Parts: sequence; structure tokens; C-alpha cells
Amino acid sequence: MKVLITLLVIIVLLISCKESKKHEEKTILKTEKVEVENASKGTLKLTLNGKTYVYNNIDWEKSRVKYDDNIRLSIVQERMPQLKFWFPDVKESLTAQNNFKLPDIHRGKLPISINFILYSEEGGKSREAWIFRTGELRASLENDRFQMTFKGEGGPSLDSSKRYPISGELNIKM
Repeated sequence: MKVLITLLVIIVLLISCKESKKHEEKTILKTEKVEVENASKGTLKLTLNGKTYVYNNIDWEKSRVKYDDNIRLSIVQERMPQLKFWFPDVKESLTAQNNFKLPDIHRGKLPISINFILYSEEGGKSREAWIFRTGELRASLENDRFQMTFKGEGGPSLDSSKRYPISGELNIKM
């Protein structure tokens, strides 16, 4: 009788372990599928004052991508700086050129702007606005994909005397 009960317990354990493994495999596949879907919508790599942020899990429910005559982006990922970007008259501008010096006051259009919201390390409740002040931007818009690289300097919006290196790469499906 004890042998029969022992065999029954072993069989139940084997079946439950097998089911648990199937559930784990499904979870891994779902996670990989979500990451691939997120990457197909867009990616961002940002370096602020020597610290690099790779956005591999962008929150698309909180992020905004608006494209008409202008491009307006707000890219959000938890515990990462928020990127805010505005490129007015994008179609006309990219027809004429792909490289821009910022600030672009001589372009004859409203200026291109790149801003960031940085969250403090302690709890993420305090925020500081940064602005990309000077540098170069290269952009292209092909097949509903906007690609941009930028490199220059910027810093806190309220203190123009503080300047730090800033660079980034952006690839977003419009």
C-alpha cells in the first residue's frame, strides 16, 4: 500500500512540474514577443553627461508620437529620462536637408527642440528639466520611420551656465 501511495505522489509531482515548465516557457515567449513588438515601434539610446540609457521597454501607453506637418514625440520609460522632441515643418525641412545645427534659428522656421525630464534617483519624485542647447542633429523620414541622431551639449533649463555632453539615437515608427 505504501508503495502505491509513493508512486501516486511521484506521478502527481512529475505532472505538476511538467505543467509548471510549460507555463514558464509560455511566459518567456510572451515576454520576448512584447520586447520584439516594442522594438519594432521604436528604440532610443540616450547619453546625458556620461550616463547611457537604453530604452528597451518604452511605455507606449504613456508615450506620444504625433506626426502631421510637425513631429512631436514624448518617449517615456520607467526610471529613465523622458525625451520630448519637436520638429516643425518636418517634410519641407527634410526635403531640403538632413543635417541641422541647433539652435537652428537661421532655418527660417520655428526651432527644433529637444528636451528631457530627469527624475531623481531617490524615489523618482523630484524632476528636473534639461534642454539640448547646441549641437548637430541628423534626421531622416522614410517609409513611416523617423530616424535621428544628435550630439552636442545641454543642461538644466534654469541654469544655462551648466553644460554637459548629450547624444542620442532615435528610431521611431510614425
